[in-house]
Amino acid sequence: MRSLIWQQWRESRALLALLMTWMLLATLHSVAYEIGHRFRAPVGHFGTAALFQATCAALVLGMRASQGERAAGTLPFSAALPVSIRRIATARIVCCAAVLAIPILVGAVLLALALASGLVHQVEPRDELKYVPLQQRDTAPVATALEQLAGVTAISIVAGIELMLVVAAIGCRLRTPSRVGLVGAVLAVASSFAEGYCWVDDCHARSQVLCGAVFPQSLMVFWGYSVEHGGYSDPFVASRCWIALMLATPILILLGSLFVTQYGRLRSPASDAKPTRHRFRMPSLWSHLPLHLPGRLAALVWLDLRQSGPLVVAGLAFALLITLATPRHSAGGVPVLAALPHSACFVGMLWAAVVGSAIYSAELESGLGGFWRSRPIATTSWFWCKFLVGLAAVLLVLDGVTIVATWYSTTLTMQTGMSWTYVGTVPILHALMYALAVLGTCWLRTPVIGAFVAILAYMILHVAVGSFASTYRLEPFMVYNSLLLSELAGTVDFTRHGYPLVYGTLAASVVILGAMASRLATPLMPASGRWVTRR
Repeated sequence: MRSLIWQQWRESRALLALLMTWMLLATLHSVAYEIGHRFRAPVGHFGTAALFQATCAALVLGMRASQGERAAGTLPFSAALPVSIRRIATARIVCCAAVLAIPILVGAVLLALALASGLVHQVEPRDELKYVPLQQRDTAPVATALEQLAGVTAISIVAGIELMLVVAAIGCRLRTPSRVGLVGAVLAVASSFAEGYCWVDDCHARSQVLCGAVFPQSLMVFWGYSVEHGGYSDPFVASRCWIALMLATPILILLGSLFVTQYGRLRSPASDAKPTRHRFRMPSLWSHLPLHLPGRLAALVWLDLRQSGPLVVAGLAFALLITLATPRHSAGGVPVLAALPHSACFVGMLWAAVVGSAIYSAELESGLGGFWRSRPIATTSWFWCKFLVGLAAVLLVLDGVTIVATWYSTTLTMQTGMSWTYVGTVPILHALMYALAVLGTCWLRTPVIGAFVAILAYMILHVAVGSFASTYRLEPFMVYNSLLLSELAGTVDFTRHGYPLVYGTLAASVVILGAMASRLATPLMPASGRWVTRR
């Protein structure tokens, strides 16, 4: 077992260093932000960062635990060793859980030292029965602040490990990392909406505990507030969160056991899969359409549409499903379609990254680099056709259908209804996430990591712009909120609130990121087990 743990450490140390650096920077940012603004809310700032990192790390680690050896081609070798395959799986999943938990624990310890030394302070916890604004509450004792920090940390870790185990268990039954990443992205977004069911007005403490045992993330909720210079997060942790976390432990053990028993079942890659005799499969509709495409460009466009179209349609369906499932949309007489733009905005941020990374995954996972080299098609034509078709699919399906379907919605608030502000801002944000994912995938050669880098890059942009009073109003969503408030007041003016500067820069960044990705996206050739490019 010691040798297995050492092997997993060798495989995971680079990712551990990355996550540790990310969490240390997030913790230092929480402390520095509190010193600069004095909101007395460092725990909420740290909690949102820890939960976001735990979610992203869960997707990457779940994919690596289930698909790492299969993608590297070492699974048959491991199965031939005089060691039980279940013991190998146990070592992999335990090390992955440690890689997820250790950075968050280190960050929590640093913030605890800052609270204990008096460098920063935390306000008294939010009252569940009576709301008092954060500015009107007294500073909490150190013991109370540390207790709240411990609860936020434990919930983030348990929620991340549970998501990782679910993704890893499902990944054992899938044949490609891109499919695992796609399933993980769906589960991550869906689980983030579970908290709404635990904080409705008629939810009792017992129901909160039971829901929290299954969805640990629902045990805490963050209310974000903006002020003239900056913003803060006001967290609330369920009163019986430790009981729920204890009840969640058997569920984690069960999920881990499921992964251990399923690990290594599918040892062949997708390219070696053969149809079984008793498996019923519908014929491919697209393959039987009598199409006679005039030229190479039309054939490339049709091929790229077949890759990106189903992904984008699934994203739109997912946004609609979340709109139907969110509790706050089921009351108050708000039409379902009126709430779709709010869901499509945030789901589209994630889904644009999923599409941007997934449409390039075939060249990485199925060895199509050699195929494209043998075709009389220029590399630039191959890349830009795929890039532009995927981008058009994202904007036309996710945003275009949403705009058309909700344009005549009569309910227009900050969270419902279609607006000119949405038309002028959200498609640019989705295009930016798409371009970041394409760049990350072509650079790092792994689709899920490419999407991960895209989300992380946008979060760095959000933190860098929103942390200073002089640039706070130029954060993209702050510009969006300012424009929407003006539109609600009856004025639509895209020359104000920094829109030309901010969104003009973002639109130009899409072109620049695409050009950078095209330099890295030479059709790939495998050499010595690694993907390289040949100039």
